Amino acid sequence: MKTVHKTWILIPIGILCWALLGFYLSISVVFIGTTSLLASICALIFVKLSLIKNFNTIISAIEVFKQGNRSARISDQRLAELTPISSAINDLLDKTENEESRLNESRLRYKSLVEMMADGLVTVNKEGSIQSMNSAAGKLLGFADGELVGVNISAIITDPKSVYAEDYLNGFIDDTTGAAPNQEIEVISTSGEVIPILFAVSKMEIQKQLLYIGVLSDISKIKSMEMELRSLNDELSRTNERLEKTVITDSLTLLFNRRHFDSVLIKELQRATRQRTSISLLIVDIDFFKQFNDVYGHTAGDDCLKKVSRCIKQVFKRSGDLPARYGGEEFAIILPGCDGLELQERAETLRQEIVELGVPHSESNTEKILTVSIGAITYKPNTNDVAGPKPKDLFSEADKALYRAKAKGRNQVVFAGQYQPLAIPTMTTQMYGQFISR
Repeated sequence: MKTVHKTWILIPIGILCWALLGFYLSISVVFIGTTSLLASICALIFVKLSLIKNFNTIISAIEVFKQGNRSARISDQRLAELTPISSAINDLLDKTENEESRLNESRLRYKSLVEMMADGLVTVNKEGSIQSMNSAAGKLLGFADGELVGVNISAIITDPKSVYAEDYLNGFIDDTTGAAPNQEIEVISTSGEVIPILFAVSKMEIQKQLLYIGVLSDISKIKSMEMELRSLNDELSRTNERLEKTVITDSLTLLFNRRHFDSVLIKELQRATRQRTSISLLIVDIDFFKQFNDVYGHTAGDDCLKKVSRCIKQVFKRSGDLPARYGGEEFAIILPGCDGLELQERAETLRQEIVELGVPHSESNTEKILTVSIGAITYKPNTNDVAGPKPKDLFSEADKALYRAKAKGRNQVVFAGQYQPLAIPTMTTQMYGQFISR
């Protein structure tokens, strides 16, 4: 402005000096011409200075608007010659104010929605620096609002690959579809607690800056429930196993029961026939057990059955062996792949083990200790056999061998040899078997 004032002072002085000079020189034409030129130049300078002042007024209003005063407008009445320009600028300022107001409203709405989210939300740049986070993320991790801003994301994620932020975050995004499926990761809270979460990542470019947006969903309760359900399921499985075992186990001797024995015998006979392998069957009966109960009582009788069962378990413990309590004092044992001399040796081993128990039996007509009689039979299919024998037929043959062992004086093993189809036992044979079993 000082320059403008100096100019206004110098112009009249210059014109006066030029007029005096022209008077003395008496060159009227030159004087008039140059005076006119000088006057034109002065007029132009005046107009320019006036425009500059008007434009300064406009610029000043815009600067006030930029500094935050949204009510600033161009209203100087002296700008009549620039009214179209000032009106256009005022319209532009009005539109800018309205657009800014709309953007602020959208920003507030977005912020409210982000803060209302139950899940945590963080934005991370490609270097891994956290740019923003909502309250849910802070609450999840135990940090105050904004406390993690500027912190590298690798500081809160347990995966060591998170140090390489861009590669790590891109790994959550499907390159083909651009989808961001949830993946389980673990984060570290301010207390050092490791929290399982579902992490979904997407990316966008804002003001030419690549940002990753991560959504963190706390699944610690779900994981806890999963563990509890897994524990309950394991317990249920164990309970089912115990129930299944109870269903197929004799409660006194803990050997398999008759029902399970019959079921397995059918399957093993079918398998032996199909694979052309041998299968043997032993029937074990405690000698004079009724007399034992009469003399020593049923409690001692139960204890006697348990001791015999333990011996049977000890002798027949190979894979595939199936010892069972068939009823009362009678036991049955399925022996797949066992026949001939091996079968006789194992049966004799059991008989001897029972003898070595040394359980007193004063009413025994064989020995004064507990003994057993054993009947054995083997089935080995021929190449032409299509179907194996019926279980009851094989059992009947082993039972006949047991009767012969009793008839021969008990405390011994009788081997019936290879199974061959026989006629149905007569009534006389049945009565004989019942008689010698007493």
